[in-house]
Amino acid sequence: MIGSAVLVLFATGVLLCVGLWTRQDALPLRCATLLMLTVLLLGMLLPADAIAVLRERVMGIFGDWVKDPSGQPAAIWAHLILFTVTGLLVGRLRQHFGWPRVLTFLLALAVTTEAMQYFSPGRQPSWQDVGANLLGISVGLTLLAGLMRLAARLGIALGNGPDAEPTERP
Repeated sequence: MIGSAVLVLFATGVLLCVGLWTRQDALPLRCATLLMLTVLLLGMLLPADAIAVLRERVMGIFGDWVKDPSGQPAAIWAHLILFTVTGLLVGRLRQHFGWPRVLTFLLALAVTTEAMQYFSPGRQPSWQDVGANLLGISVGLTLLAGLMRLAARLGIALGNGPDAEPTERP
C-alpha cells in the first residue's frame, strides 16, 4: 500500500512539474508532452500481471512479428520507444531551461522510473532497462536536433525564395 502511494506521488509530482514547465507552449505540444509522460508513468505503476496481459494483447495484434516467449526483447523495444518519444518532447524544453537542466531531468527520469518499479507488485528494476531508457533518450534528442536543423534549413530556403529581397554577400 505504501509502495503504491509512493508511485502515485512520484508520478503526480513529475506531471505537475512538467505541466508548469510547459505552460508557455502551444496547447497541442503541451498535451502531447503530458500524455507521453502519463503513459510512461502509468506503465511504471502497472503490476507485473497487468504487464503480462498487455504484452499478450500486443502479441495478438502483431502476431509472430514480435513473438518472444520471454518477452525481454519486446520490453526493451517498449523502453526504447517510450523514452525516444519522451526525449523528443521534453528535449525541446532546453529553450527555457538549457541543456544541463533538461539532460539532468531526463537522466533522473530514466533511472528513477526504473528504480520505482521496486514498489510495483511483481516488478524488479533492471540495469538493462535503464540502458534502454538512456538509449531511447539519446535517440529522441538526436531526432530533435535533426528536426531542428531541417526546420532551420527549410526556414532559410523559404526566406530566400523568389519573392524575398536579395541579400548582399560581403
